[in-house]
Amino acid sequence: MSKVKSITKIVAILCGFAFVSACGVQGDLKPAPPMWGPAKKEYEEKKAKDAQLEKQKAEEEANQKSN
Repeated sequence: MSKVKSITKIVAILCGFAFVSACGVQGDLKPAPPMWGPAKKEYEEKKAKDAQLEKQKAEEEANQKSN
């Protein structure tokens, strides 16, 4: 009887691992932004600059479509 319980537990654990392994993020992971120090300031400046460039790009595309 204990052999059956052991095998059942092992099978249940393996099924649990298989189920949980499917919950991961697909593709490349992005690193978390810095939380403090000069790296945080640089990150925020770069993020603001990128946002400004994206805004300009969107405006240029809108102008091209309207012409």
